[in-house]
Amino acid sequence: GALSAEDRSRAVALTAILRIADALDAAHSSLVGQIWREPAPAGTVTLVASAHGEAELEQWMVRRKQELFERTFGVELHLRVEAVDRAEYDRSRDEIAGLG
Repeated sequence: GALSAEDRSRAVALTAILRIADALDAAHSSLVGQIWREPAPAGTVTLVASAHGEAELEQWMVRRKQELFERTFGVELHLRVEAVDRAEYDRSRDEIAGLG
């Protein structure tokens, strides 16, 4: 059957989040390691991503896909990428996986 208005709203919100997550792995090379939300003024969401390298494709894809996120949550989305060296990147991934 058809989704209720609440379920439709929830599906759109999840889709908006998934589109940003997908954009952050645009090259499918696990370039982005960690993502966190940085404190920001009201009406703004700032995501910081640690990445091994520039993550230019990922940044471009986030810009392409952020409109639904911004419209759904009523915020302006900003992304900042912090480059980390490969050893630090691998160490942080192992810690997240419980291997470190």
